[in-house]
Amino acid sequence: MPDLLQAGPLLVESGKGVSGLDASKVSARTFLLWDGGSRWLMARSAPCSLAGLAKILSESKPAGWPVKSALNLDGGPSFVRPIWNNPVRNFLVLRPIQP
Repeated sequence: MPDLLQAGPLLVESGKGVSGLDASKVSARTFLLWDGGSRWLMARSAPCSLAGLAKILSESKPAGWPVKSALNLDGGPSFVRPIWNNPVRNFLVLRPIQP
């Protein structure tokens, strides 16, 4: 994900779980997955730690394909608030870049 701008942290890099992530704070997480090609997935997890989520994402195929990169997004409790039914000033756009 060389052209992606986000605070992170990365959860999976080059198909491997990132080490040193917090294993104590449990919260619902939002994250972005990429297979290294054309498949992307943005999802929300049940409450878990960053380290636990990194392990699950790197050792399984949660979307039916191996995860090359996973990025934790700012989310958790704010992701489930009812404000999502109102217009927002920021959003995520994924579009292919033509060489």
